This record gives sequence, C-alpha cells and structure tokens, in this order.
Amino acid sequence: DTDRRRDRESLVSRTLAYPDGSMTTYDLIYALIGDILLYDRAYWLVGTSSETLSGHQVRRIPPSWVAAGKSDPFCVKSWLISFRDGDQVEVDASQVLAFTGYSPVSATSGSPTIEALRDTLREQVEAARYRQQVWKRGGRVSSVLERPKDAGKWSSEARDRFREDWYSKFTGRGAGAGGTPILEDGMTLKRIDFSAQESQFVEAAKLSLTTVAAAFHVNPTMIGQNDGANYSNVREFRKMLYGDTLGPTIAQVEA
Repeated sequence: DTDRRRDRESLVSRTLAYPDGSMTTYDLIYALIGDILLYDRAYWLVGTSSETLSGHQVRRIPPSWVAAGKSDPFCVKSWLISFRDGDQVEVDASQVLAFTGYSPVSATSGSPTIEALRDTLREQVEAARYRQQVWKRGGRVSSVLERPKDAGKWSSEARDRFREDWYSKFTGRGAGAGGTPILEDGMTLKRIDFSAQESQFVEAAKLSLTTVAAAFHVNPTMIGQNDGANYSNVREFRKMLYGDTLGPTIAQVEA
C-alpha cells in the first residue's frame, strides 16, 4: 500500500504460489516453521518440474530424512536423503535450500530446542501412561469399612446380608445414596483413594507447559495457561508473540 509493489509475476513468486503441484504456500510455510522450531533445521529441494505452472518446484524434505554427505568443516557439498522404504539418494547442495540454526560445536548443524526438553516431555509421557495404568488396572475402591476385631465373629450369612444391604442403599441409585450411613459394632468408614490434587497431576502438567513455553520464548498464556490472564495483558502477549517470538524466525526465513 506504500511504495512497495506485490510481486506476482517473477519466477520465485509463481513457484511459491504452487510449490510442488500438491502443497499450497500455506502448507509449505507451516511445515517450514515447524521443522525449524522442532529440529532447528529445515530443507527445501528445489528443481524443475513439468507438474507446476512455473516449471519449477519447491518440495519440503523432512529433516529426519536428511544427513550431510560430502562436506568440510564450514560447508556441506551434498546432502543424503534417506526415504522410508530404505532408498537413499545424494543431492548436490546447490539443489537444496537448507535452513540451519545455531550449534556451539558445528558450523553446519543446529541444536534443537526439543532435545533440551526431552526429559520434561518424557516425564509427561510417563505420567500419562501411569494414569492410564491406574484407570485400567487399579482397584475401583474409594473407601473401606473397618470392623473391630473384638466385635465378635461374623457369620457368612450376616456378612453377606450387611454387604447386600449396603450396596442396595448407599451405592448407585440406592435409597440412601449420598446420605449418612449408620454403622454398627464400632465399624468405621475410611477413604483410601487419592485425588488428582494429592497426586499433583495438575501442578506437574502446568510446570511442563510453562517449561516448554519458556524454551520457545512463548508466554504460557498464549497456549492455554490462563492463570492471571486478562484482556490487556493478553493483548500485549500477542504483540510479544509476533515481535519477540516469531519475529526472529521470520527474519531467518526471509534471509
């Protein structure tokens, strides 16, 4: 709208409008940002194609498929692409647009944030697995009735009669469900289940969420942690998201 004109006719513009004949521009950029943030590296294979309007194509290569081929300490000369069926092809570096992040020990590779978060994420995976095991295999008992040993021996008939009377009155849709039972023989009712609060499931999940958000420079409010959120600070968090968080990544892609 100012002195800049939108480019719609150049080869780059027409190629990005129809990257590989199947992906849209949105799909291509979405996958690119995901690869950069998860792997700290991303790869586009660039070449000619008869399937696109521009005669050229840009195809996203998943980072897990790609490894450096011929290289020196400062530059990769070729890339090895390993497909899921076991085939492998070596591609000259001039055909690959490589988005590589920072590594303290290498000039040709990145250091994925997700690696630093591996233990935090594994903890949440194990916690979820534990909860599934408890629900699947745990005894469905929320309380027990205790009868003092000096109350005298119970006959099988008396025990069965008491149990059936208890089930019919105080469980399910029984007439006394939710009420206060009157126990006999000095019996006591004790709860034995553990609540989510006592197990600190919620606190652990919030801590993991906050830790991951901090690693990616995102305010937790923007991904659902709404403690203390209000309209004014959420508006400022949105500005930070597009300026401080996404801004450097966008600048990297543009460069």
